[in-house]
Amino acid sequence: MTIISYGSYVSKHRHVNLIFNMNINLRQIALATVSAMSVLCAAAATTPSITADKYWENQHMFGENRETGHATYVPYPSVAAMKADAAYYATPWVEPQSDLRISLNGTWKFKFSESTSSRPTSFYLENFNSSSWDDIPVPSNWEMQGYGTPIYCNEQNPFQNNPPKIGNPRGDYGSNPVGSYIREFEIPRSWDGKRIFVNFGGIYSAAFIWVNGEYVGYTQGANNDHEFDITDMARTRTNRIAVQVIRWSDGSYLECQDMFRMSGIYRDVFVFATPTTF
Repeated sequence: MTIISYGSYVSKHRHVNLIFNMNINLRQIALATVSAMSVLCAAAATTPSITADKYWENQHMFGENRETGHATYVPYPSVAAMKADAAYYATPWVEPQSDLRISLNGTWKFKFSESTSSRPTSFYLENFNSSSWDDIPVPSNWEMQGYGTPIYCNEQNPFQNNPPKIGNPRGDYGSNPVGSYIREFEIPRSWDGKRIFVNFGGIYSAAFIWVNGEYVGYTQGANNDHEFDITDMARTRTNRIAVQVIRWSDGSYLECQDMFRMSGIYRDVFVFATPTTF
């Protein structure tokens, strides 16, 4: 999925209105539609440069390749399998046990960087050696694990009011820290032929995701689910997922509330499988 800027969206609809006002025939409309879709498909195939594209300071970019928002659910292969998961079926606050869901909670490899300019830029590659990195529990806020500083603010932002830019920090708040995460997981052979998704319950504040060295997508919106279709990247053996979390993004201007400001992958992470059509 490609997110179109507000300006492009308005322009698109002005163009559509113009088409109808000019009473152009259906064949011309169809050709124009196909042309527009071709442009969108080309844009969707583009992989951003991790060093050049500051998505987190682009108010027109708040997600790339992310699934449309929906209620979070747990898939089961059958009604009987769902009812057999007695603990989850009766008490939905506990960890579900479904053959179509694998939790990625637990220990991840972690690298803390003080700023976006000092973050690693090739850690998502499959041959990257992260053995010297620290371990961190997921879910957690990295400030509660000894990295960076938890910040309490009321009506002020911890950065200069210059949207959509994030910089020129106030006082001792520091720059815009980055957390880079890696972990491996297994996908069972029984998932072969199914669609496979990864779901993050919450990431503060923006993140890039890769699977097996391939770019998956980008997301921001700290308190929302972030879900991606990784069918084309995943394989029925060991997989490596890499996530790079940017502490502040242009979305942080919308998150100025009376609260502690903390960062990281702070809610559950899991992969799940569905039939090709569901």
